[in-house]
Amino acid sequence: MQLSPHCTLYILSIILNTILSIIRTWSALTNWQENKRDFPSNSTIRRQKMSPNPDFVPISSLGIKPIPSRGKGRVVTTNMWLKEKQIDDGAEGLWRVHDKIYDLTEFVHKHPGGSDWLTLTKGTDITEAFEVHHLTEFPNEILKKYFVKNATTERNSPYTFEEDGFYRILKKKIQPVLRNCPKESYTKSKLITDSLLVLSFLFSIFAVKFWSFGLGAFGGVFLGMVTIAAHNYLHMKDNFRIYYFQFSFLQVRESRISHALSHHLYTNTITDLEIAMFEPLLNYLPVEKKPMQKVVSVMLVPIICLTFFHKPAIERIINLPTQYKQLRFTDLLGLLLPICMYVFGNDDLLSVFIMWNFVLVCGGTYMSFVGFNAGHHHPDVFHDGDTPSNKCH
Repeated sequence: MQLSPHCTLYILSIILNTILSIIRTWSALTNWQENKRDFPSNSTIRRQKMSPNPDFVPISSLGIKPIPSRGKGRVVTTNMWLKEKQIDDGAEGLWRVHDKIYDLTEFVHKHPGGSDWLTLTKGTDITEAFEVHHLTEFPNEILKKYFVKNATTERNSPYTFEEDGFYRILKKKIQPVLRNCPKESYTKSKLITDSLLVLSFLFSIFAVKFWSFGLGAFGGVFLGMVTIAAHNYLHMKDNFRIYYFQFSFLQVRESRISHALSHHLYTNTITDLEIAMFEPLLNYLPVEKKPMQKVVSVMLVPIICLTFFHKPAIERIINLPTQYKQLRFTDLLGLLLPICMYVFGNDDLLSVFIMWNFVLVCGGTYMSFVGFNAGHHHPDVFHDGDTPSNKCH
């Protein structure tokens, strides 16, 4: 079968993004090995005082100190972010909430939201995560049973959660409202999410069967939609719909760290992984950007968008020798779509491979533009380093 010019272009864009991912990952691995020599293993050591690299990180508007690798302008990964928080947060290898240390080891598998949340955050300050995920006082009573000692270091966070402060008052007022939310809304949301998944599979299969890039584009858009919809379930207790996320090759574990535990708790700050992970290719923070950097960023954005779903799969393969213990059986879900396309599409493997990658390209582009850029980086949206404005919009 002869490839059309636009098919060739998609394949070339995938190859180019593979090269970029290899460079970024190698840089991250190399810098992390250097970093390990910079830090003592004792997690109780206080944060090293250091100035952010002005090329990457502005002085925080909120007074947040960046993790060491962030301040040095290094490529930050989810594992690096967690590891350095364990060094910086003063949790002493356990779990810190406000200024107290707790040993939740025996509670990990009893946690109603699933064990992942506590397993991932062991050795870090989980104050923000604890506050936003627990709206009643009952979790506080459970927490008291596992108290160990008072923390000996200050928290690296601008959030105080004072009893008479805005957030605590809001939590109290919102409780009766949430209790009265109609259950039909939850059912409707689940039905829509499931429907998007079915549509993404159907259009992708029909795209191969009738060899239609138009149908493939619809399949990709629906795949992007179901990925965005499945993201809602990442914030909830463990459930099977979180794994809809992995049909696009995005990982539940990685996304819970970068999105739920980092981005949602420290949105658009220097601690936000979804800001740091795209540097130096893209820099959303208000730092002085060199002319060449601006040009390169504009050129790279289309490639990053087109291969948004390919990048995590490529990086997972590259990191396999060092991170194989983090792999789960559910990581293979990303292969279920092309298998169904091959079985039900009645076409050869090469055709399925091309159409599947076209679907991923369309889905990744939709996801990156709508789910990532659209609501996060408008000029009126706060970014760490911005001068505070007195204007009310």
